[in-house]
Amino acid sequence: MLISWIPALPATLAALAVFLLPGALVSRLLGARGLTWASVSGPVSVSLIGIAAILGGFLRIPWNVWTLIGTTVIVGALAVLVRRALIRVGWMSGPDAEHAGSWRSPSNIKGFLVGFFAVVLSGAFIVRRIMQIIGVPENFSQRYDNVFHMNAIRFILDTGKGSSLTLASMDPSNTTGFYPGAWHDTVALVAQLSSADIPLAINGTTIALLAVVWPLACFLLVRTVVPSTSGAALTTAVLCGAFGLLPFHLLDWGTLYPNLLSLLLLPVGIALLLGVTKAPFGHWTQRVAPLLLFLAVLPGMALAHPSAILTLLLLAAVLFVVAWWREIRRYFSTRDRRRALWVSLAFALYLAAFTVAWMKLRPSKFGAHWPPVTSSGRALGESLTFSTNGFAEAWILTILVVAGGVMLLRQHRATYLVAWFAMSCFLYISASGLPDSAWRDFWSQIWYHDAHRLAALTVVFALPLGAVTLWELWKLLAQQIGRLGKVIDARVLTAGTAVLAILLTSVAGLALQSSRFNPNLNGVVLRSKWAFDPNFPGNLLSPDEEKLLERLDTKVPEGSVLIGHPASGAALAYAYTGRAVILPALGSSPSADDIQLTSKLTGLDTDPAVCSSVKRLNAYYILDFGTELSPNTVKYTFPTPEEIAKLHKVQLLDQQGKAKLYKITGCK
Repeated sequence: MLISWIPALPATLAALAVFLLPGALVSRLLGARGLTWASVSGPVSVSLIGIAAILGGFLRIPWNVWTLIGTTVIVGALAVLVRRALIRVGWMSGPDAEHAGSWRSPSNIKGFLVGFFAVVLSGAFIVRRIMQIIGVPENFSQRYDNVFHMNAIRFILDTGKGSSLTLASMDPSNTTGFYPGAWHDTVALVAQLSSADIPLAINGTTIALLAVVWPLACFLLVRTVVPSTSGAALTTAVLCGAFGLLPFHLLDWGTLYPNLLSLLLLPVGIALLLGVTKAPFGHWTQRVAPLLLFLAVLPGMALAHPSAILTLLLLAAVLFVVAWWREIRRYFSTRDRRRALWVSLAFALYLAAFTVAWMKLRPSKFGAHWPPVTSSGRALGESLTFSTNGFAEAWILTILVVAGGVMLLRQHRATYLVAWFAMSCFLYISASGLPDSAWRDFWSQIWYHDAHRLAALTVVFALPLGAVTLWELWKLLAQQIGRLGKVIDARVLTAGTAVLAILLTSVAGLALQSSRFNPNLNGVVLRSKWAFDPNFPGNLLSPDEEKLLERLDTKVPEGSVLIGHPASGAALAYAYTGRAVILPALGSSPSADDIQLTSKLTGLDTDPAVCSSVKRLNAYYILDFGTELSPNTVKYTFPTPEEIAKLHKVQLLDQQGKAKLYKITGCK
């Protein structure tokens, strides 16, 4: 299997460069170092990509790598100016303080080696699962949303328009041009840099995102609750590829690539939010450095998917509640009325702003159409055992997560993390188990009442709780090992302990990858494979249809428009060849001309209005991919293969199995 994935290597390397290099430069200039620098590089790069695409749209500069490089240079220069100004007024530490410890010191070298090992180990686990899910690098997700995603990438490549403010205009039926396009812009860059076709560029981007950006993001969040950098790296390596719901399930469901990107960046946003809010009181200058990085990652999260920003607002509201309650209790013991008043005022203002944003920045009730699927009690059990949406229980992960939460509560530290996990479980319960009501709308309409999205969100908070348990177990073992120092040389003991840590990390990681200890993960992977299997019933394109599309550009001239039922796979002709289609997404609303060319196409021989629509749209070609349609699709009326074959004004141009390409010849 590994050899068959060699064609994906250029796209994967291009994706790594796009995800890491721009953000690494800017975050370094903002003062990021060490683990923080490595972790924030990906999210900052996504911010730069999204901003560069929007600026390019305003300035009418086509979207390409030079647009990104130019934006990175400009933002980097601004970062230098801002940081120097903050150092000058004493709000940030200068280079001398930052470099007090040499990067060549033994502790830094040890940290780098452990971190590198952790990324390689977790990346290996994740890449193996990606290969199992996708099969071969040329496969693509044949799910509902991916038709729009693939066509949007083609739209960016063809027009150079990557701005999130205009991306939705690819589909003429959209009344607004906004669509979060950071993921699409990234894949378009990968395709340009590697000369890969769109499916290969998507898969290379997926590998880079899941196997590198996600583990690094998790390291930073886990580091907020595990006091050892090495401990955070190793515990994260065990867990970040062990949860099926994130990152793997969203490769199947949707496929929700933009939402997946936002969730994989979310741990960095949370860690930086904690850096801003958890600095010691009275040392507010310690909040400046994480605040700069926090502001640098916010655009990327918003342009990946806005729900990530609303999630951060909700998390911050929880922190505000905790801070307000602490200050109220402090008031009754110290009578510090002024401080309690200021905290209460800030809390009230934030709560008002949060409520407005929470209610306004959400999809319409029509768009949030997913119904509840179970009872609230069952949904609670599913969220705690990660057995959502019909998957098996992940009992070992549940034990690790619950034990970690109990430890934090008993130690009276990071209790907000327990509250956040409980909140994420409640959001899942709201979507999955509460009856339709205004209460349910208030909480889960932001996520379209989609239980799959909210199930994935629980993993963001469960993972650091599980890491706490693994760390505490290692501390107990290390205490026992330390007693051997009386009979074993210290250097030998240190080396042996390091080797043991690496071995235990590898063994624990392998155990959680096995179906024996983690059937949940294997169930998610097996179900996700269906989305990428061209032979699976109900998928968009059969192998015959794909072969016909691959030679379509030799039969259909540039500038032509294709007629076809989008849910039959015909809409993907645009992604494959650049030849436009009348309905570029499975949810497209047909125009008057589109209706003539779909539900009324059988009148081609007799109705002049049909020919008039053909001429107006320059739509002289018909893709007949049969009547087997993708499920959960807007119902379009379209002629059957038999009805198309009976038309006198069409000519069969090409055929592969049952897939056929016709040309309309009678509408001159």
